[in-house]
Amino acid sequence: MKDYIQIKEMLNLKLGNVEIEVGDARNIRLPDNSVDGIITSPPYSIALDYVQNDIHSLKDLGYDISEIREDFIGVRGNGRSRVELYNEDMKKSYNEMYRVLKPNKYAVIVIGNATHQGQEVKTVEFTIEYMESLGFSMVKNINKIIFGLYNVMKKENILIFKKEV
Repeated sequence: MKDYIQIKEMLNLKLGNVEIEVGDARNIRLPDNSVDGIITSPPYSIALDYVQNDIHSLKDLGYDISEIREDFIGVRGNGRSRVELYNEDMKKSYNEMYRVLKPNKYAVIVIGNATHQGQEVKTVEFTIEYMESLGFSMVKNINKIIFGLYNVMKKENILIFKKEV
């Protein structure tokens, strides 16, 4: 916290109010053109089944695993249908991002290609193509090496998009 305050003062930052809401990126309860910026890292659940990975903790906390599995992005379906369902969920999320983001503002997506059943899933290319089809323009694509997830992913990309008017 001390570092945050020091940096804020050093850069003379004037920060507005922040509200944190629990929700679903596929159905955001915000007005159109109301958000100044978006930074997100969608789940890598095609490559890593988060529900299965955390099943014991989720059960201990009293969660219904089948209900979570049904709602969670990227863990529904099997084989190719799992990838297709993931892509459909991501399209819904990207549509919502476009809807709520103000014109001439930026969306940053940290995402990487994953491997599912031995096949590379080109989520980076899918994201770029779909975001551009919505009316975003690609500002920058930064490659970033991932340390510690070599069995699942070796790198990810930081994609910076601008919502054009």
